[in-house]
Amino acid sequence: MAIDVREGISIAFQAIRTNKLRSFLTVLGVIIGVTSIMAIVSLIEGLNRNMKAQIASIGSDVLYIRPFRPGAFVGGFPDSLRRRKWFTIEDAEAIRRACPAVLAVAPLNFTEARLRYRETESRFTNIIGTTPDFLVTNTWAVANGRFFTETEVEHRSTVCVLGKDHIEALFPHVNPIGKTIYIGGYPSTRPWDPISAWS
Repeated sequence: MAIDVREGISIAFQAIRTNKLRSFLTVLGVIIGVTSIMAIVSLIEGLNRNMKAQIASIGSDVLYIRPFRPGAFVGGFPDSLRRRKWFTIEDAEAIRRACPAVLAVAPLNFTEARLRYRETESRFTNIIGTTPDFLVTNTWAVANGRFFTETEVEHRSTVCVLGKDHIEALFPHVNPIGKTIYIGGYPSTRPWDPISAWS
């Protein structure tokens, strides 16, 4: 048995020496094939991790509800759905009251505007109108200062929270807390320092 194994190995090495180019191409093909499979597996694993991280950053237990936007959907939906009204603060409060399992409800309103402090103006940026529950639903935290309160929301106080980029653009050498900025031409006082996730 041992003799047969030795003879087989000897014949195999003899064949490799005799057909060097064919052997090289065979080995090269195996290397390329294995490397390609490993690269594809690594790419898929990376995409999976990235997707999981994105879902975790949003929150796997967060549900977003929004009405139809004109032009955003085509076909298959009745006019009764297309003409639904936009949500209100009262709708958010109704969800909070009627759904005890819901930890937090944060209505969102979006617009775009420039921010200005004295003579310095930012580029157009997304402005989010929301409530303090926004920190809960997005699992964010304020890096410095504090977020605005329910009382400030109820009294429609002109306060805001700035992201890191806007702090650097508008207040490169100044503490922004307590200063007044203009959002789209309207004053908003006491911008509290950045939400770290915005950086």
